[in-house]
Amino acid sequence: MKGKFGKRSENYIDSLTNHQADILLKKIIADSKPGKATALSGNYFKVAVIACGIILVLMFLAPGTVAPAPISNISPAQGKTSGSATVDFQVNSLIPLRGITARMNDKDVAVTQNSYQGYSVEVHENGYLLLEVETLTGMSSS
Repeated sequence: MKGKFGKRSENYIDSLTNHQADILLKKIIADSKPGKATALSGNYFKVAVIACGIILVLMFLAPGTVAPAPISNISPAQGKTSGSATVDFQVNSLIPLRGITARMNDKDVAVTQNSYQGYSVEVHENGYLLLEVETLTGMSSS
């Protein structure tokens, strides 16, 4: 079927389309040569780095995503007064702590910080001592 402008105009349009396709194909081949960094590949790298950063931040700040702070080096010693004992312990955590509580036979006991990660509790009776540590991320250990 002849177009409105005749057969000659249809051939011109077909040749123009083929010419544009050849230009586009040559550009794609030139951009995909090894060793040549394209703008698109740089963007993928940036997006990957940003995504990894976001995942790391969420891993350390989101509640329940990191391991609880371990309590270690628990050592009892003679207390300041007769009939009491001091229990020293250490909390090994990279995440800041929200709080440390100690309970002796279901009664609260004061916790004293001795050093950067060192704490102590003075107890005045026999029984069970429960130490609980909670980090800013919401993880707790006892």
